[in-house]
Amino acid sequence: MNTDVMLLRLSDARTVACAENDVWGELVEETSRTERPHRTCDAVRDLALGPAKSRAFISRMLEEVPCERST
Repeated sequence: MNTDVMLLRLSDARTVACAENDVWGELVEETSRTERPHRTCDAVRDLALGPAKSRAFISRMLEEVPCERST
């Protein structure tokens, strides 16, 4: 089962997390429980390409990887 996690930074600088899947949802406000997903999100964001590099990468992949047109 997949769980989606949304991090919300509030105006008072606190971060809360909303975790939900097909069965349950939970709002997490305790800092001790929101630090890990917050660090994980920051790490993934830091690894992401910027918009220009993303476009260049996608264009290169479209040229290099053969694919059939869908109809």
